[in-house]
Amino acid sequence: MATAAQAQAPTARDDLPDKMPNYVLYVASISPERADAVLTAAISESKARGWAMNCVVYESYANLVTFKR
Repeated sequence: MATAAQAQAPTARDDLPDKMPNYVLYVASISPERADAVLTAAISESKARGWAMNCVVYESYANLVTFKR
């Protein structure tokens, strides 16, 4: 029979907070219009140099904003 002294000690996972503390968005997200303009310039430059490229823009949360080939 286990006693209170023999009970399993709490693990680090038992102490997880409900919310991530001190979470601050570190970069403002890019707008779809601005992302499209950036990729248009990148594709234009790659064509001028003869490079075949796939270009993408991700927002600060790693979600895809736009993709061009």
